[in-house]
Amino acid sequence: MKISNKENSSRSMTVARYHEVTLGITHSQLILPIPLHITPAFEGDEVSLSWRLHFEFVTSNERLQPGPDDKDWNAPLSVPIETMVWNLPVKIYSTLPKQISQQTLGNDAYTLYIK
Repeated sequence: MKISNKENSSRSMTVARYHEVTLGITHSQLILPIPLHITPAFEGDEVSLSWRLHFEFVTSNERLQPGPDDKDWNAPLSVPIETMVWNLPVKIYSTLPKQISQQTLGNDAYTLYIK
């Protein structure tokens, strides 16, 4: 989430994190936790709110598999790595209030205020 005002100062905040450590695979899946109660993106005269997905990929070309004679394999103490950072802007749209209330425990009453 990124909040900006007219003076071009901005503040970023992390809403959710997901980490995955993999070894020796070529594909993986992503769990994307977007809370139902977050404020959708907007832009006004004084302030704006935008969202992005921030990815950090840490990779290594060094082969880390155990040798044929190894009975107990331990991870190496240091590995040469490369890091790739990717910020993907996304649009977050509002959720129906009924969907938010279904996520709470037995609370099927809701109120929506529009000013």
